[in-house]
Amino acid sequence: MNAYNVIKTDVEDLIKKLSKYEKEYLPLDLEERKEYYYDVRNEYNSAEVKAGKLSTKRAAEFIFLNRTCFNGLYRVNQSGDFNVPMGKYKNPTICDEENLRELSKLLQNVEIICGDYQDTIDLV
Repeated sequence: MNAYNVIKTDVEDLIKKLSKYEKEYLPLDLEERKEYYYDVRNEYNSAEVKAGKLSTKRAAEFIFLNRTCFNGLYRVNQSGDFNVPMGKYKNPTICDEENLRELSKLLQNVEIICGDYQDTIDLV
């Protein structure tokens, strides 16, 4: 939800952060990528999540991890920590600027709601 809301409201800052990840990550060799990936994953897992507060940094970490983890999985352990290992992609697209900007435009008239489908079905 945070990532979609950040794409909707602050896509340019998100692109800036993802571009930085891409520029830093892609030139690295496999061992350096592994260290970088696990550093970002540890940062993502250690962040304090505040309900209702958007975090562009967290959205960028989430997208980076999604684009570089094994098969784009999202899995957490019993402690709630993201625990998917790094994938082995030669040249992953971490920052798709055109797609993010287009998605941001599409989300402008969308209200993103978190709730049980039975409670929100009448809003569709």
